[in-house]
Amino acid sequence: MPTGTPTSTQAHVASSQGSVSLTDLFDIQELQQIQDSFAVATGVASIITYPDGTPITTPSNFCRLCSEIIRKTDKGRANCYKSDAVLGRYNPDGPVLQPCLSGGLWDAGASITVGGHHVGNWLIGQVRNETQDESSMLAYADDIGADKEEFLAALAEVPSMPVEQFRNVANTLFILVNQLSEKAYQNLRLTQTIAQREQAEQALMASEERFRRIVETANEAIVTLDADCKIIYANSILEQMWGYTPEELLGRHLTDFIYAEDLADHKKQIELRRDGFYAHYERRHKKKDGSEVWCLVSASPIIGPDGTFYGSFGMLTDITMRKKIESALYDSEAKARTLLNVPNILACLVDTYGEYIDCNECFSNLFGKSRDEIIGHMAWEFYDEETTKIRQSNLNTVVTTKSVLHLEELVIDRWYNITLSPIIDNDGDVTLVAIIGVNITEQKQAVEALIVAKAQAEAANRAKSEFLANMSHEIRTPLNGLLGMLHLIRDSGVTGELEMYAEMAMRSGSRLTNLLGDILDLSRIEAGHMPLSLRTFALADVVNSLTDTFSPINFSKRLSFVTSVAPDIPLHLIGDVVRVRQILFNLVGNAMKFAPGGEVELEISSLLPLPPDRVRLLFVVRDCGPGIPDEKIDLICAPFIQVEQNFTRSFQGAGLGLSISTRLIHAMGGTLAFESTAGQGTSVYLTLPFGIPDSAVSYTPLQPQQDVSPPGPLYILLVEDEEISRLSARLILEKMGHQVVTANHGGEALEALRGSTYDCVLMDVQMDVMDGVEATKRIRSGTSGVLDSKVPIVAMTAYAMVGDREKFIEAGMNDYVAKPVQMEELQVALRRVMEKMTQRASQQP
Repeated sequence: MPTGTPTSTQAHVASSQGSVSLTDLFDIQELQQIQDSFAVATGVASIITYPDGTPITTPSNFCRLCSEIIRKTDKGRANCYKSDAVLGRYNPDGPVLQPCLSGGLWDAGASITVGGHHVGNWLIGQVRNETQDESSMLAYADDIGADKEEFLAALAEVPSMPVEQFRNVANTLFILVNQLSEKAYQNLRLTQTIAQREQAEQALMASEERFRRIVETANEAIVTLDADCKIIYANSILEQMWGYTPEELLGRHLTDFIYAEDLADHKKQIELRRDGFYAHYERRHKKKDGSEVWCLVSASPIIGPDGTFYGSFGMLTDITMRKKIESALYDSEAKARTLLNVPNILACLVDTYGEYIDCNECFSNLFGKSRDEIIGHMAWEFYDEETTKIRQSNLNTVVTTKSVLHLEELVIDRWYNITLSPIIDNDGDVTLVAIIGVNITEQKQAVEALIVAKAQAEAANRAKSEFLANMSHEIRTPLNGLLGMLHLIRDSGVTGELEMYAEMAMRSGSRLTNLLGDILDLSRIEAGHMPLSLRTFALADVVNSLTDTFSPINFSKRLSFVTSVAPDIPLHLIGDVVRVRQILFNLVGNAMKFAPGGEVELEISSLLPLPPDRVRLLFVVRDCGPGIPDEKIDLICAPFIQVEQNFTRSFQGAGLGLSISTRLIHAMGGTLAFESTAGQGTSVYLTLPFGIPDSAVSYTPLQPQQDVSPPGPLYILLVEDEEISRLSARLILEKMGHQVVTANHGGEALEALRGSTYDCVLMDVQMDVMDGVEATKRIRSGTSGVLDSKVPIVAMTAYAMVGDREKFIEAGMNDYVAKPVQMEELQVALRRVMEKMTQRASQQP
């Protein structure tokens, strides 16, 4: 084995050999401590090197025979280099074992693979077995020219170990070092993932800020209504128009500002929004001072991707002055002429044939002509043929129907809101038509800018969701292999330090899985993809599960957990029991985690009044922990926020639990409040509404706990392209008593199914050559040549976003297990396969 110590230059060269280096994942001093402890625990010499043989660590437990005698001779040193070259070759399937050329000392090498890259070797050895022949060793001393007496003395110092024991040490080293390295690699990847997610959120916040600035700087009033026609947003222009501050408007119904005689038309307009129609119309509104303001309303619906109506978006332009002009024109042609020169308004009079009778200066300036050059000409002389036909049709409509016509037109290079109003004489005949135009160019530009900003915000949100979905798959796949191997190590009978290492690694892997699930839950809630599932459940079952789960913490921390349920609470409730349990587990779990001792109390009572079919419950969680500082109370429910923000942290966690719980509570119509005193403890007040089952109908109880005992032996085809996941899954299934055949991709799976029948197929989804969905479709088609096109297929995949399960079931799969695979879930899925086999057998003649 090589000797020496690494240098900074050597470390740099080794790091450049691949995308990941051991020194990227571990501190060299920590590696040295692990190596030294392993050497002492096992009694073997040990050293860690880069793939090219350059040492990373200092040798541990090297014997004098190798370092001071054999390697001091030219021939002995050359033979050692030959042995080292064989030990250091890349072998991802297991350690390399061989006797060295010294005449029989045993050595071994374990390749260290991270993310598919060979990043180093852990070499051990310099032991002799109990049957070692000293005569052959002395012959080797003669061969290399070493002193026999010194050689024999040093040989006596070499530790002795049976070959089988040495092989077990090497195998354990191979599995342990690769799993620890892979775990460190996943922690590195997760850190990078969180950093990238924060960048995506910052981009989304920047896009939303641009959207807000456009809205706040628009020249028109902007208002957003929810589905119940309540105001949920209003910009500052509406304050100038109506006299109310945005704070006074929020939460009020729009009908509070509409005159009674206009309510029927308002209702019709809202129905049009619900049906997905846009509209432009005029509406009177009540100002704060009691006066009226006329607004030109441009209204559009807010429709979700699934067709759900969420509300309306409106832009309001003050046309009070224009309405006054129109009213005056309607009352009297003479008075209309006196109002033609109102500034910033296009105004003209035409007869019923379209000839200009008069116009104001603003109108003539638009066409670059004088007033006298316009009067006497036809209204469409300044336009092309197509526009002329439209204008003639509009004029005829106003004259024949004697009604006001509103439209938007691009005149020259500016957009105008045009109103054509008939002027009717005492006999009821239309004599003139007044045309009033308000410049809405800036409003149109603002609308276009809002559309662009909205598209950018939606694109940023989609990019974040796609990024999280991809990261979920990329992290879950190697994590599945990692936890599978750790499960095998733990159940292999190892004891002492190795058992402790395996347990610690499994706990870290579980924390990583939970953190990943929290990040995905947060993303689903933000995207509105976390629907509630309402069904009947017993509150007592939820309380009992809390007690069972937190009992170990009670004993370990000498912390009592006390529950109190008011007697008037219904026995059965209707709600999303999964989300209720998730919220309570988070609140009680936080109390258990932060309380150093004493008591944690959960008190449940009902709030009055109680309608016949509804109940609102109050959950109070009290602890005697360190409390929450006043300045942190408003921040703890934000994502990734924790009370402790320094490097010295007493409690673990990513700061997502309360954020997810808060959003779930709001989605369920509940509230969350905190009361805390520093040094004395915290009380959390949660209210949630529930339905009450009809007493005349028997309630639907919770499903009984599924049988997770290992199912009977099955003949299983395992289709998995990731090497470590395939190996760990195969070994676990075989330990469960099943016979397993493996395939690397969908093409190999089809070949296997053409040659034999299987009880079940465990199918990965994303694979090279042919993915699992395509392979399933071909199996189900009946034309692929497989012997059993109805074989049960269980998706075993890292795709775990909302809708993935349904997508795979629709493709023809029978069941679904998400990675990292939990043994209980896998056993339940296999038991369902056995039930399907039994059902199929009973249906056969």
